[in-house]
Amino acid sequence: MKTRPSGPRRSTASRPPALDSVDLQLATLVDRPPAAGDWVYEIKFDGYRLLARRYENAVALRSRNGLNWSDTFPFVRDALGALNTMSAILDGELCYVRDDGLTSFQRLQRALPRGGGEVPREEQRRLVFYIFDLLFVDGEDLRPLPLLARKERLQKLLGDKPTWPLAYSAHLESDGRTALTQACHAGLEGLIAKRAESPYEGCRSTSWLKLKCHKRQEFVIVGFLPAEGSRIGFRSLLLASREGGELRFNGKVGTGFDHELLTQIGRQLQQRVIDEPAVANPPRLRNAVWVKPDLVCEVEFTEMTQDGSLRHPSFQGLRQDKPARQVVRERAKDVEAVVSKSRGRSVRASSVNITHPDRVIDPTSGVTKGELAQYHQQVSEWILPYADKRPLALVRCPQGNASQCFFQKQKLPGFSDEIEATKVAGHDILFTRSARGLLELVQFNAVELHGWGATAADPDRPDWLVIDLDPDTHLPFSAVVEAAQEVRGIFDELKMTSFVKTTGGKGLHVVVPILPKADWETVKGFTQSVATALAQHAPARYVATMTKAKRVGKIFVDYLRNGQGATAVLPYSPRARPGVTVAMPVAWRDLTHLDPRDFDVRSAPGWLRKRRKDPWADFFSVRQTLPDFDAPATQGRRKR
Repeated sequence: MKTRPSGPRRSTASRPPALDSVDLQLATLVDRPPAAGDWVYEIKFDGYRLLARRYENAVALRSRNGLNWSDTFPFVRDALGALNTMSAILDGELCYVRDDGLTSFQRLQRALPRGGGEVPREEQRRLVFYIFDLLFVDGEDLRPLPLLARKERLQKLLGDKPTWPLAYSAHLESDGRTALTQACHAGLEGLIAKRAESPYEGCRSTSWLKLKCHKRQEFVIVGFLPAEGSRIGFRSLLLASREGGELRFNGKVGTGFDHELLTQIGRQLQQRVIDEPAVANPPRLRNAVWVKPDLVCEVEFTEMTQDGSLRHPSFQGLRQDKPARQVVRERAKDVEAVVSKSRGRSVRASSVNITHPDRVIDPTSGVTKGELAQYHQQVSEWILPYADKRPLALVRCPQGNASQCFFQKQKLPGFSDEIEATKVAGHDILFTRSARGLLELVQFNAVELHGWGATAADPDRPDWLVIDLDPDTHLPFSAVVEAAQEVRGIFDELKMTSFVKTTGGKGLHVVVPILPKADWETVKGFTQSVATALAQHAPARYVATMTKAKRVGKIFVDYLRNGQGATAVLPYSPRARPGVTVAMPVAWRDLTHLDPRDFDVRSAPGWLRKRRKDPWADFFSVRQTLPDFDAPATQGRRKR
């Protein structure tokens, strides 16, 4: 058994491994597309699987069963030799492309030279090598990287317009059922579903799933029935597949042959005649001639019965690229069972399964998507208590540009079960409870995490409230600090413990934990009273309405984040702002000598490690409820 690497590595030399030491990754046949998860979909091509190796000026092509096809397809070899790399291993499929753009296995068979040699020049222009994976490049082993990261490197290597006969196998990030329906209507053979985050495993994997439009399978030719009358070659082929370690008879196929195929295959069969059948369950067929079981063919059929017999089979061609020992009876597996097994393995494959990790999400600082994922890994123990099972709103920035960000409150089709979804009072909500879930949100380009003031388990009763102090752009941060201290004074008078955090900008949030007993209307009314009290006490400094004209030169005391469905940025959440700053919980005593811009995804983890005590350590242990509230007098309140 060949070994696979456990992590990305660069060899001391740029020489890639020999092709016979590299195992191909194979797909698992399933009954339908997966309903959810980070799947992408590629066309299932109808051709020959090829592994290509480039080292300096030498290029080698190997089929799935180990045949050297370098001299059969010299035009492919030459195109690979012209790539801008000195070493690489690429995985793809060589196909015959018809006038309608579809691939044809039968036409590919006929294009291949009989008895070896080079493909005739008149047929070469029809052949295309669709490349879908890059395993090695310039001394770097890419197999442990996520699929989309490998494909990004592959696309860069091939360029925007690859030189014939090379082509980049593109993928779709869409609903699998819709994609498969469209593929089948277009006349394609099917699709291959691949986990976007999966490494190249080099075995038959549940990270790659095979979805067929038609029932087709490879079979071993174990015999034939002789031709009768004017027919040449043979009347039908006898087929078998491996099941439980032994070859078992599956029936016969007598259609799909032309005169040339009957002659060619008939000649090969006569050279392989044996006395006894190679199958464990030989049928009672008069005049059956048995042959050595080393030829493989592909057959299309309408149904395979319980005992393995084929109905309405049609011959599609010989498979020179597949060894007979690997031909097993394919049974489409239940996709949900397959996906549940693969999910656990894919999570363990890499601690951070992030595609496009080098994509810059903030041009001002150069912070990348990979750094954002690393930040979540480092602070997950801090952020999860506030995000755990709490309805979330995401600020997603797929282009890495703050001007193109948007809120996302619904679960996307590509999310795995690490991201849960439900509906509450007409609101679609999503939430997570794990560090893996946080990383998956980053994978889907979520930069900011905003949360309800209630949990998904008890969505009708808030367990914290927020007073958001949002200053006019011209006000100094010291004015916001003074406002926060006044808000704290109100809660002190009510014998309620409050906490404070930066917002990633010039604002501050005063957050008060409460037992989930009051409903949203009560909590919103309570916070409105706090905001109104401040605005009435100091109308020159505070305003409690959203009207922009009234907010000039003042601090907006925002209580509107305390309604059902409204959200506030969570503690430790990054912000889609210059520098990718962080909403940081801080101690009240530190407010007067900190700059909120000092907390960003690069600096915050180190600051947290050095901090002697978590200023919010008691947040979830506080037991307090809303009092009967009349707006308190504010005169004489001591500032802190």
